[in-house]
Amino acid sequence: MTEAGMPTRENHPGAEREVDPVTREVIQNRLISIVREMSVTIERAAYSPIIFEVKDFSSVLLRPNGDVVAQAEGIPVFLGAMQQTLPPVLARYPLETMRPGDVYISNDPHTANGTHKNDINVLRPFFVDGEPVLFSANKAHWTDIGAKDPGSWSPDAANTYQEGVTVPALRLYRDGEVNEELLEMILANTRLRENNYGDFMAQISAAHTAEIRLQELYARYTPQEIDPCVDSMFDYIEAKVRAEVAQVPDGTYTGIDYVDSDGVTDEPVKIVVRVTVDGSDITFDFSDCEPQRWGANGNAHLVVTESSCRVAFKCLFGPNLATNQGFYRPMKIRTKPGTVTHALYPAPGTTFDNISRSIMEAIFFALAPVIPERVAAGIFGGVQAMAIAGDDPRDGQPYIHFMPYAGGWGARQIKDGMNGLCPLINGDNYNIPCEVTETKFPLLVERYELIDDSGGAGEHRGGLGIRIDYRVLSENATVSASLGRFAFRPPGLFDAGDGAVNSLLLNLGSDEEVNRPLVGGATVDKGSVISHRTGGGGGFGSARTRDRGRVVADVEAGYVSAEVAVQDYGLDPSLLPGEADR
Repeated sequence: MTEAGMPTRENHPGAEREVDPVTREVIQNRLISIVREMSVTIERAAYSPIIFEVKDFSSVLLRPNGDVVAQAEGIPVFLGAMQQTLPPVLARYPLETMRPGDVYISNDPHTANGTHKNDINVLRPFFVDGEPVLFSANKAHWTDIGAKDPGSWSPDAANTYQEGVTVPALRLYRDGEVNEELLEMILANTRLRENNYGDFMAQISAAHTAEIRLQELYARYTPQEIDPCVDSMFDYIEAKVRAEVAQVPDGTYTGIDYVDSDGVTDEPVKIVVRVTVDGSDITFDFSDCEPQRWGANGNAHLVVTESSCRVAFKCLFGPNLATNQGFYRPMKIRTKPGTVTHALYPAPGTTFDNISRSIMEAIFFALAPVIPERVAAGIFGGVQAMAIAGDDPRDGQPYIHFMPYAGGWGARQIKDGMNGLCPLINGDNYNIPCEVTETKFPLLVERYELIDDSGGAGEHRGGLGIRIDYRVLSENATVSASLGRFAFRPPGLFDAGDGAVNSLLLNLGSDEEVNRPLVGGATVDKGSVISHRTGGGGGFGSARTRDRGRVVADVEAGYVSAEVAVQDYGLDPSLLPGEADR
């Protein structure tokens, strides 16, 4: 069994020094503005819709010891995994060998702490007086990384080799000069060379942006002024978070959740977490999880488990606080190597999102009895991503349409769940607008609508899922997808109803119509319809206690059918819209 604790305070030059709180606030916000500008650079310079529309990237600043100094808004499950990308770089390239202009790249989950191979990490050291004092790091999702299926999104991948090109922690730039041979080797193993190159250059530009802004910051303040402020920022956030954790009664709480399938077998994957609260310390223990699986949909690498715990921890104990290393100090994580939450080489893990979602919600469900005001009922699932690929008849070039999908979020103690929102692990992601989809890809979006009755009934109703129908306008297109919660419904809390399941219908309306929520590289004919339908969130509290006026309003809005209003909510039929006029 391994225990992953966050880095502790070290003998840093800034430790134990008094700081001016105004200066600290200025420096903190300068650092946050730098990582935000890094993200803006990536978004504006990228070639692929998954980046410039969806915003599937994240940016952070790290100390050489790995401490998270500042992070921008972005993919939550990325942000909790950025810190871990630095140690593999330093293991191969010690600090004393680094030079200004060096840039490091990686994606391998097994040797470089990558989340999955589509996610490319770029790190660049920043020097002051010849010493590296910070690293800028960004992670972005490449649409294809050369796996067995176009889009490199294969829930049925049986090992890491089927998931695409492996990039260990390597130096790609030396003194500002790119290693063309290494870059060529990486790009040559992908299907969308031009797009991937453009996205990579956007990541390099973000690192350059950080370099410029850090030069400006360190021209204004010395390391002797900045370092104590950073240490003080850590201590301040740690104190705020510990005060929140301390409000939870001491004890050990168990949470259980399921992933429907590992992508290869039909056996569900059980996630078990024991959450121990001891004063202001909290431990997430996954030692009782089952052995790792063959399929990519049934495994999480350790970095994914760590990051998923961080996301859940932030949601529960400080969603509005700035996030730095101090935020993570109260928490520890325990896992057992060789299990589904600590998969070992050569285990696959491309579609880790369903395990990640399950880890987060198992934590929520464990703590729901003691902090019901902080948790939400079951969410519709993970990324629910789908890749549609083929050759565009308009120019003969290959295309891959890929994005996360929105669905219904779980209700809370005082609010309904949100309709049609991207999943928890994806944070502020957007979908790709229909107009962009139809312009860039040979696809026609025929339907895009909320699904009535998909949210779980409750005193507070679960959010609604989304139906999107695509008509395929190219020959021999392929579809790969990893929908979760197609067998296990998003659970309601405290006597509420569950949300609806997810489904992916291929060849809609034809004799060949089939539901394939987990699929890798299935071929669909030109003119066929793919119907992607996400589930709804679970409800919170008994549906019979929901305000009658709100039930009527839901029926009027088309969120809830008249039948469900009467059957599940117990609404008097005479109160249904239009009944008084009959």
